[in-house]
Amino acid sequence: MTYASLKSTGYDLDFVFNADEVDLVWKFLPRRSLVSMTEKNASSFKSCNERVTILYCANAAGCDCLQLLLVV
Repeated sequence: MTYASLKSTGYDLDFVFNADEVDLVWKFLPRRSLVSMTEKNASSFKSCNERVTILYCANAAGCDCLQLLLVV
């Protein structure tokens, strides 16, 4: 539902919440690498999967934002 449709239906925006999550991947190397003309292949490596998931939740009115939830 959009903000305009929520207002027109009569819902109290203080009680309509939305949550979204995002993954923060750090120490992440690119999947592809450039190789010079003299080399055939790039040296292989295993990518690091150290990530933190962040969950953010707030109501539609914007007056009540809950604390961030971090999942390691």
